[in-house]
Amino acid sequence: MEQIVSALKVRRNLGELLNRSCYKGDSFIIQRAGKGIAALVPLEEFRLLSELRRRNFSALNKIWKKTKGIKLTERDIKETIQKVRAGKK
Repeated sequence: MEQIVSALKVRRNLGELLNRSCYKGDSFIIQRAGKGIAALVPLEEFRLLSELRRRNFSALNKIWKKTKGIKLTERDIKETIQKVRAGKK
């Protein structure tokens, strides 16, 4: 369950919010002046998100390495998308 809490509430109730996050799996969006500035999430959720981010960047790096030096125009990209959607190669 995700809840929005103020930074002031976090300062006043950090122990309670940590327990709720750890033991109940609650997540909190922390706001200051009505704007989200951080999140408090269960550790396992954070680890999962970190691993997904690492994998995504790893995949992007592989793509960048394979396409290094290839110059594509917007027209090339549009034509390729149209061919793929039409089932052509």
